[in-house]
Amino acid sequence: MTTLQQPLTGRSLQLFVSYARADKNVVHEVEDGLETLHHAFWIDRKLDGGEAWWNQILARIRECDAMIIAVSPALLESDAATKEREYARQLGKPLLPVLIVPVLTDLLPPDLAPLQLVDYTNAGPLAAFQLAGAIAALPPAPPPPNPMPLPPAVPLSYLNGVANRVRAENLSLEDQLALVAVLRVALDRPREHAAALELLQALRKRRDLYYAAWKELEELSRRNWTTRPTGVGFIRPIQEAATPAATPAAPVEGTKPGPPRQPARRDAARAAVAVPPATARPPAGWYPDPSGRHQVRWFDGEWTEYAADGGVQVEDAYFDNGREGQP
Repeated sequence: MTTLQQPLTGRSLQLFVSYARADKNVVHEVEDGLETLHHAFWIDRKLDGGEAWWNQILARIRECDAMIIAVSPALLESDAATKEREYARQLGKPLLPVLIVPVLTDLLPPDLAPLQLVDYTNAGPLAAFQLAGAIAALPPAPPPPNPMPLPPAVPLSYLNGVANRVRAENLSLEDQLALVAVLRVALDRPREHAAALELLQALRKRRDLYYAAWKELEELSRRNWTTRPTGVGFIRPIQEAATPAATPAAPVEGTKPGPPRQPARRDAARAAVAVPPATARPPAGWYPDPSGRHQVRWFDGEWTEYAADGGVQVEDAYFDNGREGQP
């Protein structure tokens, strides 16, 4: 909470700043503007989640004179920010949207579209005067309604539901591919990337993982996560490649090194268009299992269903399920 001084707009306001986690390094420009105007404001710097955290936010909304909304693409996707605005609207609090990251006005939600938007993407004297004028024009907040509106439930990320599905006892091939599709989108979102990467690794460790889903997960784990223009960086994937190293693992004792793989119809067709040069491929042999379900797996130009644990060879029935073109 800032120290109260005589505000430049003629009256002292208690302001609540609503913003998205991904904008924490951008919203400080709005804070600087409010401090220059000598208004008191409250902004959530913890963003931890949980019931106690959410109750504190709702209490601050009830106490404020108006809500400043730091508009950005990330805010429009934030469930917490949406619930904050809805609760403030039910309480009759004036809302002032302040644009901090460019957004197409056609994409603004119905509760924000009719409101006058202060452009603060280029913080400067003109933007500061516009912010000061917009705050000065805000109507006073009415007395609390009677009865009070019901407080909104604690916002939960949709990834909570995804996590429950990843841990389900049984997953069909369709379920697994649907989860991969959801995680693919979440990995590209800065605020969801870390959680999505953890769920991706958990899904890869399932012992009933189908081959088609495993291949999709391998592609995701090999991606190089780059820095976005907003300055939000992504960590690199845990596994850089699904191709084994040139040195095979120790042979499986007491067993033959896996029967030679007979090319399937699809294998033959794919060989005509996508087989890398022979010198680029490691020799056939036992290598650490990239799916994580077994200690080693037989590789003879591509991963096979033959695996081994503790020197005992097994045939991984799930590994080839879902592959098209099998005889």
